[in-house]
Amino acid sequence: DKLKNKGVDVSKLWDPSKVWVAEDHFVPSAEKVSAENIVKLSNFTKNYGIEKHFKYGMGQYGICHTLSHEEAMVMPGDVYVGGDSHTNTTGALGAFACGLGHTDIAYVLLNGQIWFKVPETDYFKLNGKLPDHVMAKDLILKIIGDIGTDGGNYRTMQFGGSGIDEMSVESRLTLCNMTTEAGAKNGIVEADQKVVDYLSSRGEVQQMLKCSKVMMMHNMQMFTSMKHLRWNLL
Repeated sequence: DKLKNKGVDVSKLWDPSKVWVAEDHFVPSAEKVSAENIVKLSNFTKNYGIEKHFKYGMGQYGICHTLSHEEAMVMPGDVYVGGDSHTNTTGALGAFACGLGHTDIAYVLLNGQIWFKVPETDYFKLNGKLPDHVMAKDLILKIIGDIGTDGGNYRTMQFGGSGIDEMSVESRLTLCNMTTEAGAKNGIVEADQKVVDYLSSRGEVQQMLKCSKVMMMHNMQMFTSMKHLRWNLL
């Protein structure tokens, strides 16, 4: 309504097929305003032709940061933005994934584009294999403890090395999720066969994966001025 009152054409979205929404964080609603917002969200998806609406209690429910990969909504090489700071999570698939504020999200919905200052990259080369009693959460907390909660401010935190090769996709997702706590613009892991297998097991996405390989090669060129940092896992 605010955009409409300012004369902005909000009659249609840029591409409803590239938009999906999830009812999370505020369900089940504990207060009236949250319940009203869920109704507004439902009306929004209907009015703008958004078919991918994950409704609470309808057998398709989940937090957006898990649905993005569990439902194969994001492919390697994609530029993926969401209205939550932990959108960084999905960078584990080899996508440029980051959170945006409400105004920027509205702009993307209407125009399909957004301005970014290309972040410089810190490359974390992880060598070895995590012991059985140590998890990816422990590792990223150690890294943040070393570089500080502002150590990644508007930077890309890219993870690689033999330690990453050994990790499951789920563990990589944990690493990228918490780059937000270091102030990073995004976290990313270069896609490999594990990612392809992970996504392929979640739907008929083979054609999308083939197309995304070209995009992945192009988008990985974004990460410049790399500063190499090394952690030995054993």
